[in-house]
Amino acid sequence: MAISLARYNFFISLELLKTLVAKGVKYFVLCPGSRSGPLALAAASLSKRKELTLITSIDERSAAFLALGISAASGQVSCVITTSGSAVANLLPAAVEADRSCHPLLFLTADRPLRLKECGANQAVNQQDFLKSVCRHFDESPKEGIHLISKKRLTSLVETSFEMASNIPGPVHINLAYEEPLHPCEIDQNKVLDGWGIEGFLKEKITSNKVEVVKNFLSLKLPKLDPFSLGIIIVGPWRGKSKQLVSFRGALKKWQKLTGWPILADPLSGVENDQVGLINHWDLFFSIGLFEKIKEIQVLRLGPIPPSRELQTWLKKPGKVQLLITEGDCRNLDPIGGSTQFSEGFSCWVDKLLEGISVKPAIDKKIVSQKLTKELIKYDLLIHDWLDKRLFRHGLITEPALARLLPRLLPDSIPVMLASSSPIRDWLSYSGEGAFLRRCFGFRGGIRN
Repeated sequence: MAISLARYNFFISLELLKTLVAKGVKYFVLCPGSRSGPLALAAASLSKRKELTLITSIDERSAAFLALGISAASGQVSCVITTSGSAVANLLPAAVEADRSCHPLLFLTADRPLRLKECGANQAVNQQDFLKSVCRHFDESPKEGIHLISKKRLTSLVETSFEMASNIPGPVHINLAYEEPLHPCEIDQNKVLDGWGIEGFLKEKITSNKVEVVKNFLSLKLPKLDPFSLGIIIVGPWRGKSKQLVSFRGALKKWQKLTGWPILADPLSGVENDQVGLINHWDLFFSIGLFEKIKEIQVLRLGPIPPSRELQTWLKKPGKVQLLITEGDCRNLDPIGGSTQFSEGFSCWVDKLLEGISVKPAIDKKIVSQKLTKELIKYDLLIHDWLDKRLFRHGLITEPALARLLPRLLPDSIPVMLASSSPIRDWLSYSGEGAFLRRCFGFRGGIRN
């Protein structure tokens, strides 16, 4: 019976991973540990068959950030496999980052069975609760052991978790209880790999039950701005899916061409360097009071707010009609308040709004926005020249000088990862047009020794 249970654990683990692979998960990062042994053996078997890419890591914290980087680069769900106990606690920093940055990340954590919980057993903790505060979704196997799960339940668990990680990208946690013995012998592994299955498990009829995520948008009615009156576009860090970025950029070009509005973009926004109306040194404009004379203006905010304190102070002042558009994220992303939020995406909003525009603007109304953009571009060029002379005058390598120099030295094809503290603020203020020559990504400084 002991050998059979180990074989069962291996078989279910293999079925779980194969279902994930079938859904499109390619990269798995494996951490050391005993309780996760069945998952490790299953992942290694599929890796040998070239069905997935397996990467081993020495600890959970770095493993989670490695998987996060894979997800950020590929736009696809990547998976981390860990053992039980404090191992799960070390996933939290990367889970927080995945949540805030909207990157799809799946955590598979092995756990003790119910009989070992709340009785002082080694590494038996309430790990099922560790990541809930930041995860899009949580699910688990039968608490007595994963060997008791049915095929229908296993399929539902995987499909639901994958859809929740992918639909509005973010972290998802699956907690899997494993009863001992954990490690099947090589003979049992080969039997499973050769086609052995639990009686009744493989024959069970599966009915497709695809998860439909209901989007409770904060604004059911399409909010509008007047494209032919004075306005400004603020583009925060990109938080949509990778495949949506092309349509987002196209919508931005379309809207700016229609309105003539200037664009203040965060380096993490994914905005292209050749975007018309892009202002490179806008964060420094506040210190010279360029925006103080603007009393009444429409503000189109795309995504989370950039980390400029001066911008946030300016937005809090009266006289601004603000619309915040997110890429499917229905959470409140307005720390300032005072904005209407539309969560169906910028491309969708632009297309719907343009359908209702049937008249051409009065020429003098659009000229006001174009005049503002031209004035800001003029000051942008002046600051560009001033910074080059000032920052490199004595040949000193300061943080602002480094932020300005690096984009010019790095090949355009190399992306940049920036810590979301002073480095991202330096990049925002001093890198200039170099900030948009490549994709930039951010993290919250979670990797520390």
